[in-house]
Amino acid sequence: MLVELIGLPGSGKSTIIRAATPLLKAAGLRFDSMRMVSKKFMAEDRPNVRFLTKRAERSSLYGCFSFAEDQQDLFRSLLDGALGDVSQTLWNMEMLGQFQFLRNRDLSDTMVFLDEGFLHRGVSTFAASGELRKLIDYMDLVTHDFITIHITTPLDMALARAEMRRRGVPENLQASTGIGLSGMEAFDQMIKVAVAHRKLQGAAVIEVDATQPAAIAARQMVDALARLAPVSVQRPLKGPRLRRRKARATGAPLLRVVA
Repeated sequence: MLVELIGLPGSGKSTIIRAATPLLKAAGLRFDSMRMVSKKFMAEDRPNVRFLTKRAERSSLYGCFSFAEDQQDLFRSLLDGALGDVSQTLWNMEMLGQFQFLRNRDLSDTMVFLDEGFLHRGVSTFAASGELRKLIDYMDLVTHDFITIHITTPLDMALARAEMRRRGVPENLQASTGIGLSGMEAFDQMIKVAVAHRKLQGAAVIEVDATQPAAIAARQMVDALARLAPVSVQRPLKGPRLRRRKARATGAPLLRVVA
């Protein structure tokens, strides 16, 4: 089960994910990041791929170009859009390399989070130039089955938060675009287009209001995910959690009073 987050820089994606981690555990949901799951599958595949047997550091490169071989149009669209921006190109390649190692795996028993995955990196790629048509063409190629979590924040709030961070506003969003908008304005517009496109594709989209405190936004996100999660993602109940579930079902007290 793949889950991708998308939102403006400064919207609070990382903060909400951190706040959601204990809530996901408490809800009994298995989850992990794409980076960690991909690393596990890379280690499993390495002995079977001659190119990787002696050089583990080649794994990401191998994954990226294996993805290019399997999904040429999607790879070309994302990489061509980033031409001239080495950092964006490498960032996109890193994600594709990680995704390739889990693309054909059975992920039915785990929520795998793509923080800034296909949608976010596509928007980031095309926002700097303001090429909305190219973003839409790219989105037509993103057909992977994943839940989209849209972290919604007003542009002025996200900009203020981003400017307070040590790394600030991403460099590729600091300049004006070719359509008369600032990079952040174009990013905001393109996120809305990407999310709307996912809805048209029939994908599950969860809207999380990040103007709320992170704890509340995280609870909203986890509750929505729990409703969508298949039984296979839920950990078996045991110990105190099982007793609480039984108590709620029977109306019995949670604590035993010993005289």
